Amino acid sequence: MTAADMAVPAAYHGDADFARGWATAAEVLGHRLDGVLLEAAMLLLSPPAVATGRVPVALDWLAAHGFTVRHAARVHLTRDQVRRLWKYQAARPDPARVEIFGTLMTSGPCVLLLARGTPDGPLPAAARLRALKGPSDPRRCAPHHLRSCLGAANMFNNLVHTSDGPPEVVRETAIVLGDTGPAVMWRDAVAAAPVDPVRARTVAAAASGVPGGISLAHAGVALRRRLLRRLRAVLPEADPTGAADRLLATEEAWARGYDPARPVAALAAFRGRFTPVAPALSPPGARPGPAARHLIGLFVQVEAALFGTGLDFERLTETARLARVTLGSRDRLVLATEWLTLRTLRQVAAAPPEAGSGADRTAAVAAVVGAGGQPGPLEVLQQGHRDAAAGVEGLAGLADGERLR
Repeated sequence: MTAADMAVPAAYHGDADFARGWATAAEVLGHRLDGVLLEAAMLLLSPPAVATGRVPVALDWLAAHGFTVRHAARVHLTRDQVRRLWKYQAARPDPARVEIFGTLMTSGPCVLLLARGTPDGPLPAAARLRALKGPSDPRRCAPHHLRSCLGAANMFNNLVHTSDGPPEVVRETAIVLGDTGPAVMWRDAVAAAPVDPVRARTVAAAASGVPGGISLAHAGVALRRRLLRRLRAVLPEADPTGAADRLLATEEAWARGYDPARPVAALAAFRGRFTPVAPALSPPGARPGPAARHLIGLFVQVEAALFGTGLDFERLTETARLARVTLGSRDRLVLATEWLTLRTLRQVAAAPPEAGSGADRTAAVAAVVGAGGQPGPLEVLQQGHRDAAAGVEGLAGLADGERLR
């Protein structure tokens, strides 16, 4: 591949971000442009990935797969940047989906990494990295995939985006890094020394601050303990035999010993070991008042998420409001993305038979989930889910725009 014959998507021919990025890359790299683009790959680690301290994991994974980090930067995306980054992934943009995903990606700082790696024959390094990243659904990822190693939780909380190929590296880094950042990045790409990994790890580790990570199993155990305390305050006769308290204590001991950075495995292990606690909450013949009823209802709905028996996030959010329970940002993020994933999978499963063949089913998944493993135009989102996703704000605390050197 050369700069002259690089397959540039037709849509990019009038794309101002691509034009600006290409001009900068050509000016900085000069005669080295072709070789650098063949070897360049970009990762964008999402705010939940940064907040849960997964950047060092990404650095280790890149090194193990033959990639050398040449530039790293912390950036806080704006909604306009998010819209421009993913505008080609959604053929039918849905306003609610745009709002949800925009809130997620602007809830805290992201970390951009530009790496150089060896192409796989005619396959550029960016395309090789995209394949190694793994599918958007972490349950379909192999152990060696990046999303498995990072601890992706579900289709929407899958922690990392990578550029599809050299044109996307040029365009997307121009969007993320603004007017002056790409020139610095391309100079770093050809500098004699790569990014100092010790410095990168030290700064990235400062972002870790979400106990329990993004594991639904861990979040559900902690949230139900909190709800049981609230319930006892308004209904002293709740859990008359202490069975619910003992069951939750057993779950808490399990959660302390299970790594929350493996959310898919944690949820499967939880479901294989435990059963719902809600039946032990209310004594026979009890007539709880409105406050207690709402708390019990919320407890039951959280268990529906935990045990996969029918999570309705919109209803859960409304019940929490009636119970006067403020869901924390971690709880909202975990529950909302799990709900969206379940709804998405049901949409795909309900596709008409003619869309059920391999190629057609892949197209159906892309239409719902989005191309390249990115969220697509979900028709099912409503205004209430925007409020829920707003809870992800404040997940992380890295300074905007600070380079890691």
